[in-house]
This record gives sequence, C-alpha cells and structure tokens, in this order.
Amino acid sequence: MPCRAAYRRAARLMDRQTVELGFVVRQSLGDAFTTADLGGRLALQRAIYLLQACGAYMGYPFTWYLRGPYCVVLAAQGFELRHIYNEIPDEPVEFADRAAQASFKKFLGLARGKGAGDMDALALLHYTRRNRPDLGDDGVRAAVLGGNGCHLTEGQVSRMWKQLADRGLVGDGKRGRWPRLR
Repeated sequence: MPCRAAYRRAARLMDRQTVELGFVVRQSLGDAFTTADLGGRLALQRAIYLLQACGAYMGYPFTWYLRGPYCVVLAAQGFELRHIYNEIPDEPVEFADRAAQASFKKFLGLARGKGAGDMDALALLHYTRRNRPDLGDDGVRAAVLGGNGCHLTEGQVSRMWKQLADRGLVGDGKRGRWPRLR
C-alpha cells in the first residue's frame, strides 16, 4: 500500500487498518475529510462504500441506516483517523493486489469531481440495486427518489445511474448482474 517509511511513521500512531484507511481517504477525499459535521462523516461512508462496490474490499460491512449504507466500524475508525490524518502523507495508494489497484482507479474515476449529492446518489442507487434486485432498474430509481427525506433530483439520479451502469456496477434489470462485495 503506502511506502514503507510513511507507513511505519503512521503505524506507530494507529492500528494498521486505520492507517490504510487514511491513505485511501487522503487520495480520495483529500483535505475535505472531516468528522466535524454529518456531511463529512457521510462523505467518508459513501467513499468507502463505493470503493468496495468497485471491487477493492477493505473489510467494512455496510448495512442500511437512516441515510443509506453505513458501517459502524468505519464510523469509529473515522473518528480515530482524524487524530493522525495530518501525519499521513499525500502519496499514491498502491495495493499489493493488481485487481484491487484497478478497482481503486475505477473508484477514483467514478468519484472524481462529485459533490456530496452525487456521491449520495451513487451509494444509494448501488446499495438499493444490490440488495433489492426484485425492484428492477426503474424500481430502484423510484425507491431512491421516494426515499425518506430524499434530497436528490430525478436528473441527478438518472446521471448517476448511467455512471454506475457504464462501469458495470448495476445490472440491466433482467439478469440482475452486479458485483457482490466479498
């Protein structure tokens, strides 16, 4: 993953999984990472959920919570991470596994330039499709738009659905094909 010297420096301060999370977060969220407000905490949840959906499984189990996919372990590690975040250098993430590295690049391409609303739409659509294949494509989009306190627009949901489909992360509705998290 990170270079050995940087990893050792950060590892003295925190457990391995949190340090690895820090390198991934540094590359994906950068200076925007925060746990000070709900938006920042949700951004972390969405980023790591989507990274895993792209195929780079980091070991975080997600379930449905009030506003979408959520992992209690990740939330706790996010709070731990904020204490060492400034110690983690801005170095390219390199996974030992080539498939995980390709998945990370796929994730960065998906997430690049996306605001909070788009990341919400991506995560909500993927999670709903993955867990409710019986709804079909239109049903998934309708469920996300009709969700409790939905703040997404129909155009936004359509654009984000297309991006997921273009990357093979949602099925065509008939076969229900999409990657499962390992």
